[in-house]
Amino acid sequence: MVFDRKAYMKEYRKNNKEYYKEKNREWYENNKEYYKDYNKEQRKEYMKIYNKEYYKNNIGYEKERHKEYRENNKDLLNEKSKEYKQTEKGLMSQTISNFKIQGIIYPDMKELYYTYKMTTNCNYCWCLLVEGNYGANRKCLDHDHNTGEPRGVICNTCNSRDVFKNC
Repeated sequence: MVFDRKAYMKEYRKNNKEYYKEKNREWYENNKEYYKDYNKEQRKEYMKIYNKEYYKNNIGYEKERHKEYRENNKDLLNEKSKEYKQTEKGLMSQTISNFKIQGIIYPDMKELYYTYKMTTNCNYCWCLLVEGNYGANRKCLDHDHNTGEPRGVICNTCNSRDVFKNC
């Protein structure tokens, strides 16, 4: 039989909680100056040094390990990416990302996405809008190119005519 010290100590600490509480309380009472001297600035300085050392020793290794994993599992990662892009969350993420690439600025992008998604008719000519990348009646989110503010969801035809140009 193999002695599992880790499990034994876990059980021991669980059964002797009061003993450890008292021990910690005594140590704190005997070392109050330690806590007074160890203020926030010292902790910040310590963490800067610690983090710098940690990153120097570990980040290069982590980058290599992740790079190796990505190279060895390209097919699996591509498959997972395709599956994610088909979900509602993936579609929303991709659409919002496209809005940002186009220069659209709005405080609540999720609200803008849901407004875009729920709009069924063009805000200018009231024709029925179609989902997708092709067609005269496909949805377009019109926005002011100077400020980035969205003006409305319109069809591709109205967007091509630039109906809100003077607005």
